[in-house]
Amino acid sequence: MKKKWMAVACMTFASMFAFGACGVSGGGDSTNTAGGYLQKDPLNLGEGFDAAYYPVIGEEGGIQEQSGVLTVAILFEGTESGWEAVAKEYSRLHRDQVTVKLDNQWTASNYPNKLDGELDNNKNTTWDIVQGNLASQGKTSKTCINMNTYVSARNGYAGNKFWSQVLEQDAYLSDKTGANTATYIMNTEGLETAWFVNDVAFNAAVEAGYSAQDANGNPAKPQTWAELMDLCKYMEDAGYQNPLGISLTTDSISASQFTWLLRVYGDLYYRNEYDNIMMNGSTFKVDLTSPDPETDSQYKYSETKLFHSLFDENYEFGDHYVGATSEKFQDFVEQFGLMIPYLRLDALNKSMVEMRSLFQYQTEGMSSPQIMLDYVGSGLGYTASETDSFKVDFFDYPIMESEFIKEGTLVRDVGGNGGYLSVVDHGDRARNALAVDFVKFFMSPYGQTIYYDALSAKGVAPKGLTLVKNNLVRIPQAWKDYFETDKISFTGLSDSNPYITYFIRGLADGEESTAQLEYLWTHYLMQKEGVSARNFGGKWFDALFNNDWEAFCKKNGWNVNCWKYPESDDVYYGGAA
Repeated sequence: MKKKWMAVACMTFASMFAFGACGVSGGGDSTNTAGGYLQKDPLNLGEGFDAAYYPVIGEEGGIQEQSGVLTVAILFEGTESGWEAVAKEYSRLHRDQVTVKLDNQWTASNYPNKLDGELDNNKNTTWDIVQGNLASQGKTSKTCINMNTYVSARNGYAGNKFWSQVLEQDAYLSDKTGANTATYIMNTEGLETAWFVNDVAFNAAVEAGYSAQDANGNPAKPQTWAELMDLCKYMEDAGYQNPLGISLTTDSISASQFTWLLRVYGDLYYRNEYDNIMMNGSTFKVDLTSPDPETDSQYKYSETKLFHSLFDENYEFGDHYVGATSEKFQDFVEQFGLMIPYLRLDALNKSMVEMRSLFQYQTEGMSSPQIMLDYVGSGLGYTASETDSFKVDFFDYPIMESEFIKEGTLVRDVGGNGGYLSVVDHGDRARNALAVDFVKFFMSPYGQTIYYDALSAKGVAPKGLTLVKNNLVRIPQAWKDYFETDKISFTGLSDSNPYITYFIRGLADGEESTAQLEYLWTHYLMQKEGVSARNFGGKWFDALFNNDWEAFCKKNGWNVNCWKYPESDDVYYGGAA
C-alpha cells in the first residue's frame, strides 16, 4: 500500500491481564478522592505501550465519572470480542457504573432501514452509538452529534493530549478541502479491498494455458478484467469448477462484495463524464489519472446536467446521453456478464462470509472458490490457513478495457475510511456525554490496544488498521508485516463519483431502484428469465426515472422537469411541475 503502517511489538490479550489488579501507579482497584473525576487506575499494559498515553485519573485528566446504560448498534462483522474487552475495561474504570450493550443482531441488508427509523426517533431510541455511513443522505448531520469540538479538545483517555494529536486526520475529517470540518462520523480504521487467489489453482491454470506475464516474463496475476476472466477459464480447464467466489445475496449486492464491483467499475466507466456535467463558468477538466479530481477548486457538478445525461434518452433536450439505455451502460453490463460462466450456481444464497469460509478452508475441494474479493485484512486469516492445496496471494482491481474508457484511466477503489461511528443526539445532556465519552475511550491508544489484543487472542484480524496513530497503538507484529505491502495501494475513492450515488447503485435511496438493483443483477448474472444484457438498461431506466424520480424531486424540493434544462444549472427551473 502507499501508506506504510507503523507499529510496535505486541503482547497477547492474556498477558495484558496477567498483571491482575496492577495499575500504572498502583493497584487497579485503588481509588483516590478525585470526587467527580475518574478514580480507577488503568491496567498496566506493560512493555510496548507508551506510558504517556495512559488514561489520566483525577482532576488533571478531567475525565468525569460516568454512569448509565450505553447501546452500541453497528455491524460488528466478527469483532465482538474486541468490543467486549473495550466495554469491560470502560465499565471497570467507571467503577462498574456503566453498562455497555452490544446490539449485534443486524446485517448489511436490514440495518440501514432500521437505522433510519431509529434516527428519525433520535430523542427516544435506545441506540446511542451507530454506524452513521449507512444512514440516508444527510440524516446523521440532523440527528447525530458533531464531535469536532471534542476532537479539538484534550482527551483524558489519551494521556490528556489533544484528541486530534493521537488521531489520523482521516478519522475525523471527511472533507479534505477544509470547507466542512464537522465530525458527525468518527472513522475507526483504514480499509482496503483486494482480490485473493489460491496460488495452487493459479499455477494449475498456468499449466493449462493462462498466459499473462509480468515484465520479467513470469506468470502474472491479472492486470485487466479480460485476464481475470481468462484465469477463471483456465482454472476450469485445470479441473476447478466455478472458481469465482462472488456472492449475489442481498447483503452483497446492497452493501458489500458485489456492490464493491459496481462502485469501482461504475466510477471507471463514468468519471470521464465529469467535463460534461460541470456548472456553467467552471474551468474544470478532469484528470483521469488523478486519485481525487473532486478536490479541484473548480470541480462543482450541475445536478441538471447530471440528470440530463441520465434521462434524455431520446436526445430531445441536448446531445449528451449516457444513461441506462445508452450503448455505454450496455457495454458496462456486458463486462459483468463475462463472469457468468464462472460464478457459483449457489451464489444467490451463499453470503460473502460463507464464500470466505469456502475459499479459506477449501471444504469443497476443487469445487471451492479459488478467487475471492475481500477486505485486505482477511488475508491474515487466509495465510494462517495455508495447506499443500491452498496457498494465498492477492492483487489489485484489474482494469476493464473498453472503447468507453480512456486508456490510462486510474482504477479507483472502495477503500479509505471504515468503522463509521456516530453518536445519536438524544437531546439528553448526560446521555449524550456518556456516548461521546465512550467513543473518546475507544478511539484512544489505550482503548485501541485493548481492542487489538482481544481480537488477536481470538485469532480475529481487523479489516484494516486503526486510525488512531499506529505508532501509539500496540499492533501484533504479524499484522504490521502483512499490511506493509506494495501489492495493492489506495488509489482514490470511487464513491466520490456522483454517478455512483445517483445512477449505478440506484437513485440515492430510491425505493424502486434499490429493489430493482438486486432483481436485475441477480436475474442477469444467474441467467434467469426476463433479464438480458439488452433489456437490462430499459428496466433500470424505468426504476430510476419512471418510478423513483418524482419522489426524489419531492423529497428535495426540486422541479421534476429540471433535467430538461441543463443550461440553467438550476434544479428549481423548468416551469410547472
